[in-house]
Amino acid sequence: MAVTVRKSAGKPVKAAIYLALNVTALTTTLGASATPKYSVTVHGKVPQTLTYPHVRIDAAGGRPDNETFGRNAQAVRIYVQVFTESEEQALEIESTVLGLLNRAGGYNTLGASADAIITAAGFRLIHVNWDDVQVRDALDDGNAIGVYQRTVMFTVTVEES
Repeated sequence: MAVTVRKSAGKPVKAAIYLALNVTALTTTLGASATPKYSVTVHGKVPQTLTYPHVRIDAAGGRPDNETFGRNAQAVRIYVQVFTESEEQALEIESTVLGLLNRAGGYNTLGASADAIITAAGFRLIHVNWDDVQVRDALDDGNAIGVYQRTVMFTVTVEES
């Protein structure tokens, strides 16, 4: 049976990821005991003013997922980009992002509020899969501003409800 995806899930999935990450565990609590203390801002688009550290969420769009037994499903690729001036902060933030989006035993939920965004758009969350991390060191060639960047990649699979 051929599967035809009728609508894009990119926007609701990105909104759900934003909601799942824009929580005090990442924005406030993470850097509260650090020396010096820091807070993390979460952006759903390219920020107009840059402050470090920050996280930016990009959605690459979806592709049909034909492994769902005839249901209209999509695998949406999400990039969570961490930008910071400290390698230690970059690693801490990456670890927190992984914990929030790739929960042990809970790979099929982003949390009630985030799941509700996906449901309201006419989809059902199947699972969140952590795919890879790309690293750009502050000293890499061409990195003129000395910023550590880690891109944590996920595939979020949803089906139309």
